[in-house]
Amino acid sequence: MKILAIDFGTKKIGLAVSDPTEKITFPLEVIENQVFCKSGSVWLQLAKIIRREKVEKIVVGVPV
Repeated sequence: MKILAIDFGTKKIGLAVSDPTEKITFPLEVIENQVFCKSGSVWLQLAKIIRREKVEKIVVGVPV
């Protein structure tokens, strides 16, 4: 199962994806956080990445 890890920040969102064995995680990309934009482009980008990478589980980090 592939896991998408999301490091949610107010300006940028970091993404990483695991290998199918869930033992190693690789940095994937950083996208600009435009959550407050009406177009919803962040959600569309995430949906495309989830489909492309065949993600089955998502983990969201808590900013500290």
